[in-house]
Amino acid sequence: CRLARDSFRHMGMVFVDSMRLPKYLRQGYSRYIDIDGRHLVEQAFAEGKGVLFALPHFGNWEMLVALGKEFDRQLYDVTRTINNPYIERHVLQSRRLGGMKFIDKKNAARKVLSCLRDNCGVGIFMDQNAGREGTCVDFFGRKASTYPTVAAFARRTGASVLITYCLMEKDGRYRFVFEKPPEFVDTGESGKDIEVNTSKIVGRFEEIIRRHPEQYFWVHQRWKPMQNELMRREFRKVENIVVKAPNWIGDVVMCLPAISCVRRIFPEARIKVVIKEELADIVRYNPDIDGVMTYTVRKGPARLIDERRIVKRIRREYFNLAVILPYSVSSALWMWRAGVPLRLGAAVRGRRAILTHPVSPRREDEHQMDYFLRITRRLGTRDVRPEAVVGVGEKEEKKAGEIELRIRGRKKVALIGIHPGAAYGPAKRWLPERFAELAMRLTNEGNEVVIFGSSAEKDLVEEILSQTNGSIANLCGALSLGEFAAMLKKCDVIVTNDSGPMHLAGAVGTRLAAIFGSTSPEITSPKGEREILWLNAECSPCFKRECPTDFRCMTGITVDQVHAAVKKLLAGSDKK
Repeated sequence: CRLARDSFRHMGMVFVDSMRLPKYLRQGYSRYIDIDGRHLVEQAFAEGKGVLFALPHFGNWEMLVALGKEFDRQLYDVTRTINNPYIERHVLQSRRLGGMKFIDKKNAARKVLSCLRDNCGVGIFMDQNAGREGTCVDFFGRKASTYPTVAAFARRTGASVLITYCLMEKDGRYRFVFEKPPEFVDTGESGKDIEVNTSKIVGRFEEIIRRHPEQYFWVHQRWKPMQNELMRREFRKVENIVVKAPNWIGDVVMCLPAISCVRRIFPEARIKVVIKEELADIVRYNPDIDGVMTYTVRKGPARLIDERRIVKRIRREYFNLAVILPYSVSSALWMWRAGVPLRLGAAVRGRRAILTHPVSPRREDEHQMDYFLRITRRLGTRDVRPEAVVGVGEKEEKKAGEIELRIRGRKKVALIGIHPGAAYGPAKRWLPERFAELAMRLTNEGNEVVIFGSSAEKDLVEEILSQTNGSIANLCGALSLGEFAAMLKKCDVIVTNDSGPMHLAGAVGTRLAAIFGSTSPEITSPKGEREILWLNAECSPCFKRECPTDFRCMTGITVDQVHAAVKKLLAGSDKK
């Protein structure tokens, strides 16, 4: 509130002084201003290639017209015609009195190049939204479309660049400041160099504004979203997006391509994911996500308190759009209660009334990943299907490396992971005795085998280990989700049921032998290099948690078949 008050007070002073500017110029402006860095301007003109003044809307930028008579070189200002004819007439009068000429922003490139060849100075404001013409750079922690013209002209002509701004002093005087920008890069890659150098200039603007934030022109919509050609018209004012992630490991992995599509459609928007605390490591290192909001919901009456807390946190972020991926009614209610104006999700379980953009539910034969991507189609078009990729942090990578060294040592042998669990239910789990027999075969062939599982699966893992000779490494319940992902990445092959870890292993790039029973690989198959083992019994897929008959979909998959699949994957690994 204090910053807003001081900013509007400053804007009032700027308006009054701008109206008086012709009077100041007639009376002799030197008694109203001081100049820092005059020698830098003289040195820049001495090089004979012209000078580019990079300008922010800071202090009283209109006072800068007084510089037109300060140097022995003609100065130009790139600007656009003001819509209000009275203000336009006043501005032109001030420029004429100050000795500065202007270049119309439309088709200005040729005129700017001509001025620089004549060793003149050209001022260009760089801190306004550039839309599609701009380059996205960081400005106060958010992507902002910025005109790259100063960096582009400097690269093409060799002109000197000076960051220039007008600071209003406490005694009412103005201080014109000229300073060199951070050292520009020149790697030979034109587009990349221009982007980096533009970012350096804007970074310096940010430092200046942080010292005197009340003197910046905050009322301009600096972070206006870029008008992306992929974006549907109804979403073109979206700047803040919240994505409600699913509640299962596998579904979170399969929703990552949809989040990548949201980023492609909204390249400048801030995207934040609301996700269960225990699943956050899956998205924490995703480059398409700007932030993660974790939560935990207790059971019983305490659930109401936790949900109210989540709604408050979402409301404080002022999101424009909510992409609701799970089917739960509560996830849609959170966004509605938080006041998110645009709410996109599946019209199921009576949620249509609280969704502004409902999408039809997933079809029976539709892959889960394609369903999530179909939701994003309401936001805009896309030309590719991104892959599901899970990143791993340095800390987790380091711990996984230490565990791998402890298990595999310096021996050049294959490390094979086994994950025998499936949270959905026993109908998705291959038989424990067959996992044990497979593990023994693999260790007898000289491979190292490690078994994974959550703390809830310890009994299952112990049952398997009791049927082996003790040579299998047991990491059940010993890893966080991020560490688990890092260990999956270290394995050469993973043997798993249709489960969340199956999708996680595929997303970190590990080869998979995936065993399907009551579910269908046509709907939830993992990405990457894999061997699918599915009997496709006449009763499957039934999607039941427990088998009501003879469990033929799993008993029909033999150890020989899984072992052959692992050997095939290892052979492919050796070739690479």
